[in-house]
Amino acid sequence: MSQTIDPFAFAKQLFQQSGVPGFAMPPLSEDEIDRKLNELRQVEQWLTLNLNVLKGQMQALEAQKNLVKGFAEAQAAFTQAVKPAAAAAPSAPIVPPEAMMNPAKWMEALQQHMQPFVEAAQKNMAQQATQTTAPKPTPKTAPKPALRRKKSTGSA
Repeated sequence: MSQTIDPFAFAKQLFQQSGVPGFAMPPLSEDEIDRKLNELRQVEQWLTLNLNVLKGQMQALEAQKNLVKGFAEAQAAFTQAVKPAAAAAPSAPIVPPEAMMNPAKWMEALQQHMQPFVEAAQKNMAQQATQTTAPKPTPKTAPKPALRRKKSTGSA
């Protein structure tokens, strides 16, 4: 009696008689288990790849958010720096209606409008430059003595 008994024979027969589809029936042979494991490993690799892509997109969006936030902070700082000049600026339209069709007049009107802002920004930058680059006192050092060579004697 060298006949091997299949321990799952009863379960196989039960599933076949009940009409349960094959995907609901657990794999019963070693080859089927290996095939399923390989399929699941491939799915895992695919999901890992997608997860890494998702993480990369999230990091890129966070960097973009920080960049936009930095620009907003810089714009707010610039606005604070030129606020006095903006208050002194006239409330007339930036480009008068008669200059709209003439490019030279349009550019001139735009430059006149921007002039107070540019002057305020230059003044602010000059103040910051003088505050941060104060000249450092240099210590006075004594001149170094000249090196003297020893005279060699005639004996070798």
